[in-house]
Amino acid sequence: MKNIPVFPKVMTKGSATATIYERQYEKDTKHGRRKYVEYRLAYYVGKERKLKTFADYESAKAAADEVLGDIRDGKPEPVALSGFDRDRFQRAEAAVLPTGIALDVAASHFAKAVEILGSDLVIEAAREYDKRHRNLQPRLVGEAVEEFITVQELRQKDGHLSAVHVNRQAARLRAFAEQIKINVASVTAQDIDRFLDGLMKPDGQRVGLRTRDNWADEITGFFEWAKVKKYVPFDFNETVSRLSSDRDKPIEVYEPEEMAALLAKAESDLAPALQSVPLLACALLRF
Repeated sequence: MKNIPVFPKVMTKGSATATIYERQYEKDTKHGRRKYVEYRLAYYVGKERKLKTFADYESAKAAADEVLGDIRDGKPEPVALSGFDRDRFQRAEAAVLPTGIALDVAASHFAKAVEILGSDLVIEAAREYDKRHRNLQPRLVGEAVEEFITVQELRQKDGHLSAVHVNRQAARLRAFAEQIKINVASVTAQDIDRFLDGLMKPDGQRVGLRTRDNWADEITGFFEWAKVKKYVPFDFNETVSRLSSDRDKPIEVYEPEEMAALLAKAESDLAPALQSVPLLACALLRF
């Protein structure tokens, strides 16, 4: 036979004490006057008395166990969940259990996603992300850059590219990879702009706007190749800012004397490549 508790029911854990009271009352309804029973859990947090109400004794008893455990363990604010809140909490825990993510972390991530999206579009955003990234092959920037350089060197051997062009690409893209050590598909326009804005000459001065834009062109070309390799999404379109105002002006041909002066002032990463080209041929190059 099931034991019927005697009220008030005093429960203890260590030095912590909580009391459950039974309250019977009547209430008018459309079907007439009816009798109801509720259970109140009373306990103290410091000198403050707390009181929670439950519709059944089992819920009140379970809450009392939680509260007493919290008080015994020294938690400052024990929380007694109502039956509805406890069910909701248990459903939430069951939902995140397969992910291996703690409930509070999952809730924090969800809230941040809603903040970023502006509303609860988390599922739609996840589906869109999956569609764009499902068949991507993960590659670090450095890995992809080395693969790209190898391809360009093969094209150079076949006579499709000049040594100057390939060496310049290699130097610039390796410098980029040294700074951006993440997955290629995770790179943003902001990452690229920060890198470009930090480019310096050997004397510590910032590179000119035209030089910055030339570096941007090399990086953009690399990402176009990465699209074909499925290292970045097919619609990857991180627009890199161009700062030079003379990009569309006529390109002039340098005289040998001018090229000699440029060679003397060349950036350290380009000097070996320039020195490998006869000066007379350099006079015909367009920059």
